[in-house]
Order: sequence, then structure tokens, then C-alpha cells
Amino acid sequence: MKTIPSAETFIINKLNETQPNENKPPTPKQVEEWMIEFAKMHVNEALKQTYIKAESILTTYPLDGIV
Repeated sequence: MKTIPSAETFIINKLNETQPNENKPPTPKQVEEWMIEFAKMHVNEALKQTYIKAESILTTYPLDGIV
């Protein structure tokens, strides 16, 4: 499973990427965009894990045993 950063780490990384060495807060629009990106990361990972689990569930009972 891919390691997704915590919300705090994600925001700190975004601040370092977009505003290095600046001592001003991000704009509300930037925060909104970052939170959407963060949510998408979690949803994508959840969907991937669900797919992996569903694929293994489908193979847990062998159909050739039904006669």
C-alpha cells in the first residue's frame, strides 16, 4: 500500500514547494486546491485497495466444486 502523508505533512510540503522561505499564509484558494488534491490521493488509494481486495474475494471459492 502506498504511504500517503498526514494532512499536516502534506500542507507543510505544499508550503515548502510553493512558498519557500516566505512567512505568509497561503491564500484560501491555494488551501482549497491542496485539500482537494489531498482528498483525491486518499480516494484513489482507497479505490485501489478495494479493487485488490475484491479481486481476491472473487477467487476464494472455487466454482469447479459445484456439480
